Amino acid sequence: MRLPAVKIRHEVIKLVGSEKKIRGKLLEIREAECDGSPRFLIAVPKRCGKAVRRNRIKRIIREWCRVNYDVFPEGTMWFIKVSPAVKELSDRKLSKELRGELAELFSQLIGRRLNA
Repeated sequence: MRLPAVKIRHEVIKLVGSEKKIRGKLLEIREAECDGSPRFLIAVPKRCGKAVRRNRIKRIIREWCRVNYDVFPEGTMWFIKVSPAVKELSDRKLSKELRGELAELFSQLIGRRLNA
């Protein structure tokens, strides 16, 4: 299954300007309401490393969201912004740290315990 993405301009603007957010050491997550199924927008700035590393970070986040997709409530959009602090992590720790922080932050937002 392909992870549904936020693609419409006015939805992106609404999501980026959303007040409902939570911030961790590596990630910032914002939530906004929408119609239909849950959708995601992932941003990884160039300060996080070269394209290969940025793409790997996006793949890790997309895969985690895809596996836990049934937990996300209907009618929500999610904006996941990666902090440049990710650049300091080694390749071995990257996946474990990102998955752990995703589970922790989304658990606080959704109110359910999620698996890393």
